[in-house]
Amino acid sequence: MSPIESRERVKGGTPLQGAGTASLLGFKGATPLVPPERLFVTMRAIWKRELQAYFLTPTGYVFMGVFLLLSSVMFYLQIMQARSSDLPTFVGQMSYLWMLLSPVLTMRLLAEERQRRTDQLLLTSPVSLSGMVLGKYAAAYTVMAATVVLTLGFVAVVAVYGRVYPAEMAVAYLGFILQGGAFLALDLFISGCAKNQVTAAVFAFGANFVLWMLDLLENAVNSSFFSSVLSFFSLYQRAEPFLMGQLSAASVVYDITFAAAFLLLTIHTLDARRYRGGVTKNAKQNNPRTGSSPSARACATAPYPPPLSRW
Repeated sequence: MSPIESRERVKGGTPLQGAGTASLLGFKGATPLVPPERLFVTMRAIWKRELQAYFLTPTGYVFMGVFLLLSSVMFYLQIMQARSSDLPTFVGQMSYLWMLLSPVLTMRLLAEERQRRTDQLLLTSPVSLSGMVLGKYAAAYTVMAATVVLTLGFVAVVAVYGRVYPAEMAVAYLGFILQGGAFLALDLFISGCAKNQVTAAVFAFGANFVLWMLDLLENAVNSSFFSSVLSFFSLYQRAEPFLMGQLSAASVVYDITFAAAFLLLTIHTLDARRYRGGVTKNAKQNNPRTGSSPSARACATAPYPPPLSRW
């Protein structure tokens, strides 16, 4: 049995729930994938805990309040003051708020666990890493979706004084929420790599800003090849068909794939940290001078042999 397999087993030879990440990513010596029912139980428990944490602390209220405040200002300037009913363009302008505010939702999810040292409890306990990451992501997505639902009040105001096309707005909001989910997955990955919440927020905002800069670089680059590459990876370019009322299957697949890729990277990052922690712990226990067994303690108290005299 390989070290990974021996580490990923508990009493009775049952593999840990979190051992499926390496197998999913194709690493040798990994244990089988997590059973769906156990994955769902872990995901549901983490989702409930994180969702309560959002509203037992100011994080959820700050995100929703600032998002609605900024979007209200944008609605007044672009719709009310201009006497316009161009709601898809307004939704496109609101999408820039993901760049600013999505780090607020994700900065504490994994970085806070690491800062408070509670991540060791999660990494060493028989829980599914996939379920833990997906549960945290689902909690952040729930808060984001609830905020998006509240913005439908702007649509209702326009519907009272103007004309709204439901199909067009449904497509625009679909692209809007898919784009937000992609930003959440990226920022969650950065939170998993950061050591504290401040670092997670700063680096997440920087990564979001780089994605926004891709559009500016696309216009500045003279090469058509590099321009097409930047356009391909731009989340804002992918949102344009939705704003024009077109249900683009390519954009839907790209947003989902983008989010799934960074969720897998997050799971693999935690799995690698769990493995490094297990190897370090096992090596420390097997060391005759740092172990906890009686023989190890006896070796630790025994004096070292005197150095050999020179010839």
